Amino acid sequence: MTLKRIWFGIGLMVFLLILCLCSSFLMERICSSQSLALDHAAAAASDGDWLTARSLIAQAKQEWDRRQLLFAALYDHAPIDQIDGLFAQLEVFSESRKGASFESTCVYLARQLESLGRSHSFNFSNFL
Repeated sequence: MTLKRIWFGIGLMVFLLILCLCSSFLMERICSSQSLALDHAAAAASDGDWLTARSLIAQAKQEWDRRQLLFAALYDHAPIDQIDGLFAQLEVFSESRKGASFESTCVYLARQLESLGRSHSFNFSNFL
């Protein structure tokens, strides 16, 4: 009887490990793609191409909003709330076409997303 309980426990642990690995890889992939889009948006705004910059920001924000419920369920709320605030700032800066503020916020938001992806990645340093 106790041997069945051990196998059930081992199976449950393996399932949870696989679930954690999948969420880690998903988070890292999504954050890196959004970070890249934000870097491109900052470069486009620097060149004066506000249409492309706004389009890239809208795509990144749409992807973020689509996955936000999953992120809120699995990860820390403080960085997620900060990222939401930075997306809101980007909208204001893009509408007013404040280039330097827009570019710096894009770069800062991109680094925040990269940091969020790295902090939840599956590596040895995150276990310490």
